[in-house]
This record gives sequence, C-alpha cells and structure tokens, in this order.
Amino acid sequence: MTFEDIISPYDIPSGGIFHFAMAVPDLPGAMDLLGPALNVDWTSVWSMTREMDTPEGRTRDEMQAVYSRQGPPFVELVNGHGSGFFAADQGPRLHHVGYIVEDVRAEAERLQTLGMTIWDLGPNSAFVTNEVGMTFEIMGEGIRETLDEWFARPTG
Repeated sequence: MTFEDIISPYDIPSGGIFHFAMAVPDLPGAMDLLGPALNVDWTSVWSMTREMDTPEGRTRDEMQAVYSRQGPPFVELVNGHGSGFFAADQGPRLHHVGYIVEDVRAEAERLQTLGMTIWDLGPNSAFVTNEVGMTFEIMGEGIRETLDEWFARPTG
C-alpha cells in the first residue's frame, strides 16, 4: 500500500490538517450542539483505553471519541475520564490538531528539533506538545484501517 492509497480515499493532503480535536466534558451534549452548528453527522462513539508514554511516565486513560463524517478537516470530540491527557477537567478546549505523514518518527524528531516535546511516539502515531499549547497528533499509514473500521460502524 502506498502513501497515496492511504490518503486519497479521504482527500487528505499529505502533511495537511486532517482533523481538529476538542476535549469536551459532555460528549453527547457537544455532539448535539456542534453537529447542527457545523452541519456534520457523527460516527458512532468509540470507547477505548489509551496507554501513553509521557514525559511524566506511562499513563492509562479511559476515553470516548467521535469523528465528524464530513471532512477533511474532520472534527474529533474526545472525552477522557479524570484528569488524564484526553480529559476536559478544566473545561472544553482545543485538544490537538492531527495530520498524516509518511514517516511518523522522522516528523516527531523534526518537531523535537524545533523545541517541542514528544509524547507517546509509536510506529503509527505520536503526540507532540509545545509551549504555545497546540498539541499535534502525527499519524502514519495505520490510520487508514482505523478510520475504515470506525466509519463503517453503525451510528446510534
């Protein structure tokens, strides 16, 4: 599978913004408000446990998320429990901006040379934070299978 095969079905520009994610304390309420406001439909809610390597050590977050079916850029709403990485315990906020690259590690290391901090560098994704407060989710070719599965799930 080529990089073009991964991004072309979604009209995703290489290195372009794929999605914006908001951390929200009330996922159903945010979906009900933002869906009609943005004129988007949502995927089914995906509940997951996300383990991450952070500068403070390994964390484990229970979370739920949805994607808009319209995009790119897509809108992702995330709701983490407690005060973990995906939580909105301080109120709703822009959580991260995601984009797709051919080489996740090389992109994370490029951002690190700009003074940013790598969180959870894996083979197919990484989160990178910075002093400005904009977190990046760098995604690789594995995103295609994940999105195909997520978008195929029935809504509701």
